[in-house]
Amino acid sequence: MLRTDDHTPEDHISPDPIPTARRRPPRPPGARSEDGLAARCTGCGDCVSVCPASTLSLDPDGYPVLRGADRCGHCGLCADVCMFGAIELTARTRTGLALVMAIERGMSRHPGEG
Repeated sequence: MLRTDDHTPEDHISPDPIPTARRRPPRPPGARSEDGLAARCTGCGDCVSVCPASTLSLDPDGYPVLRGADRCGHCGLCADVCMFGAIELTARTRTGLALVMAIERGMSRHPGEG
């Protein structure tokens, strides 16, 4: 018969299903897989500098990380400025980018323009 006092509390802790070293950090919408980022991302930081919500930063490897995903407006600007295709437009970010561009065009009109 199994005695319960033969086990330590550590025996009952389930292991982490994904080791910390292998967890994928949150990436911006449309970011390629980790292998895709490694192949395409140059770490230029253009995506970080264009983010209107300031939710992007670069991780120690120079890849974009999404901080505060709830603040991301899915505007698509990060994908739009990515010259190497490390971040691609998705259906949602295409819509967001179209809205941003429409707003920009509306704001750039001078009085009296048609």
